[in-house]
Amino acid sequence: MKPAMIARRSVCMAILTLGSTFLVVSCGRLTRDEAEARIRTALDRTVQGHPDWAGASVLIHSDTRGIHTLIKADPRGPDAYHIASIGKTFTATLIGRLIDSWRLHLEDAVRPILEPGLLDGLFVVEGQDYQALVTVNQLLSHTSGVADYFADEARGGKSISTLITEDPGHFWAPAELLDFTRTRQVAIGRPGEVYHYSDTGYILLGLLVEKLHGMPFEVVLDREILTPLGMGRTWMPFRSRPTTGEAVPIRAAWLAGTDVSRFTSITADWAGGGMASTEEDLLTFQKALWSGRLISEKMLVSMKSFDNTFQKGIHYGKGLMQLRFGEFFFLLGAYPRMVGHMGVLATHMFYDPVTDIHLVVSFGSDAAMEDSVKFMIEVLGTLLRLG
Repeated sequence: MKPAMIARRSVCMAILTLGSTFLVVSCGRLTRDEAEARIRTALDRTVQGHPDWAGASVLIHSDTRGIHTLIKADPRGPDAYHIASIGKTFTATLIGRLIDSWRLHLEDAVRPILEPGLLDGLFVVEGQDYQALVTVNQLLSHTSGVADYFADEARGGKSISTLITEDPGHFWAPAELLDFTRTRQVAIGRPGEVYHYSDTGYILLGLLVEKLHGMPFEVVLDREILTPLGMGRTWMPFRSRPTTGEAVPIRAAWLAGTDVSRFTSITADWAGGGMASTEEDLLTFQKALWSGRLISEKMLVSMKSFDNTFQKGIHYGKGLMQLRFGEFFFLLGAYPRMVGHMGVLATHMFYDPVTDIHLVVSFGSDAAMEDSVKFMIEVLGTLLRLG
């Protein structure tokens, strides 16, 4: 099984093995100092015995609870890290801004916008090509039926994750990623008929952004989001630089047992998650998204229409996930329904408007997904006990 699939499935396993350890029903109020001490202890305990997870961290922020703290397993380690599929929320936001400006609509067919032939071979089901039916909405919500170059089986060759680790100097262009799906994978279903998480679909969204703006994706990202928000330590490795103009050290990123953080081949993520950032920058983005600084309330509501199931307990909208812990284990039903996104490297960026809790978590390893989810639940349980 590929690392991406192992990480995705282990989210379920994490909750099912929790028992009652982290339940909010374990009574007793905590002071802020006590809560932070418990969370630091939980992080140290989680990474113990896992030297690959030395870059693990959690940023907790809540205006209403009066807490803002960054806890790192290695306080001296680099600040920046690869955020993996959290980047999909940025791509969805760029699409949302195009929709808000009436340059694009959710139900627009994508074929007339993109270059001729770009969709050829991607949407063929039982010998019939359905590319003319694919819409912006379907790509955002992973319902276009296109395969996933990162996690789906590849015919007659190595997987993308294997190629990333075995050919570290390769620079992946978006066209190559589409060709991988076109020549070595098959569509999962007809457009609009099935939910199937797909990085390939987000490559197409990135190309839509480039086409409508007339400039490279990374330039649009800088102009539309990073520079206006002052996210000076967020960039696309090997494609752009931090907007501060300074080099930013980056943490290890363990994929299938290999640190790929400095591999050129990490460019295989692109618009599906090919970004590096810091906890503070991601908090800045998340607060801007929820406050209406980036997209309209109408667009945010649309992104939060969680009509599809990523897996039990994790529902998908348009570039956003919602965690419903009670679906994994009924005694976790009191936990907030966090909204945001996670990535294969055990990266998490979530917010709950009811409790006003922001969580930004990273473990930097596809082997840490199960433990990172357990840790996040323990953090939430602790925060809900704040006096």
